[in-house]
Amino acid sequence: MISTLPAKERLKASEIVRVALEFADRDGLENLSMRKVAAHFDAFPMGIYHHVGDKAALLTAMQELAFQEFTNSTEDDGESWENQLAGLLRGYRKVLLDHPSVVAMLAQPAPFSPTALAIRDQIAAELRIAGFTGVSLIRAFSMVMSFISAFSVGLTQHWAGIPFGLSLHSDYSSVQVDGSVVSPRKYPNLELMRRSLPKIDADDVFEWGLELLLHGLALAVPARSR
Repeated sequence: MISTLPAKERLKASEIVRVALEFADRDGLENLSMRKVAAHFDAFPMGIYHHVGDKAALLTAMQELAFQEFTNSTEDDGESWENQLAGLLRGYRKVLLDHPSVVAMLAQPAPFSPTALAIRDQIAAELRIAGFTGVSLIRAFSMVMSFISAFSVGLTQHWAGIPFGLSLHSDYSSVQVDGSVVSPRKYPNLELMRRSLPKIDADDVFEWGLELLLHGLALAVPARSR
């Protein structure tokens, strides 16, 4: 791990960050507390703060630890920008699948970690290679990050990519939208989708959406860059 904390604290801090990330992934970021982390080490909470700094510093270090696992499935420099971008987004999503607490961390008022920023910079670089510049680059980058964020939010709601909060009771007998049970007769189209939900694979939905995104971006490249 490339620590974002002072070198003299690195050895002890790295273990604290590892445990905090494990707790946050298991119990949810909202349930993470310094008291719980301190109890794991049989220490006082203030002793933990001494090693990791404030909450923002801890969250940034946890992000860094998670994103150190990032791998780009498309490493060949000769690949098209579409394939390179797809590899980046698949790797980004895998980090969030493996560490669901990171989804909530990215919404916190804490700095992005160095590796998280580097991945985003690579995403922007591929969009520039495609031909996006200026305002069009900002729009394309925002669209790409919104796409990956939309699939990521589902991870924290336990539907792992099923669109728009649509989910089922465990016996598949009734449809839910964002946790609220709705009437199949009143919402027949949601009921129609409900019948297909057990057949849906979240990875397939992601790949289908990714294909559409890349196709749309290719069409949106400014004409003078084509």
